Amino acid sequence: MEAGRYCLIKDGKGFSLVELVIVISILGFLLAVAIPVWNSFVSSSNHKAAIRQVATDIRETQSKAMAELKYYGIEFDEGGSSYSIYSHETANNAALFVAANLEQEVSLSDLNGVSFSSITFNNSYGPDRVIYKKDGSISGVAGSVYLTNGSKFQQLSVVTTGKLTIK
Repeated sequence: MEAGRYCLIKDGKGFSLVELVIVISILGFLLAVAIPVWNSFVSSSNHKAAIRQVATDIRETQSKAMAELKYYGIEFDEGGSSYSIYSHETANNAALFVAANLEQEVSLSDLNGVSFSSITFNNSYGPDRVIYKKDGSISGVAGSVYLTNGSKFQQLSVVTTGKLTIK
C-alpha cells in the first residue's frame, strides 16, 4: 500500500476517498438536474392524457347520440377535474339534465394537477354543458373547454356541426 493513499481493499487496488467523493458529487449533480426534467415530463404526460381522454369522450358522446338517436350531453365541472355524460330521449326544454339518465361520470383526478379552467358553451342548458342532438350536431352555439395543469393550457373546441378541434 502506498503511503498517504487510503484504500478500501487491503491489496491497494481499491478507490481512494477522493475518487469516491468525486463520483458521488457527479451523481448528485446529475440527479439534481434530472428531477425537475422528470417532473416536467410527468406533468406534460398527464396533461396530454387528460386531453386525449376528454376528446375521446366528447367524440364517443357524439357517436352515441347519432347511433342511438338520443340526445347526449356532457356536463363539465368548471374549476374541477370531472365531468358527467347524460342521455335523454328528447330535449324539449332546459330541464334536460334534471330528468336525464346518467351514463358515466369521469374524473381526471388520477392525472395530478389537471383541471378545467374554463368552459364556454352557450346554450339554454347551461354554459358548462355541451348537448349533442340526434344528428351529431350540438344544441346552441360553438364552445370550448380549457384544460390546465398550472403552466399549460389546452383548448378543445366544438363547433355547431359537432366537429371537435384541439388547439
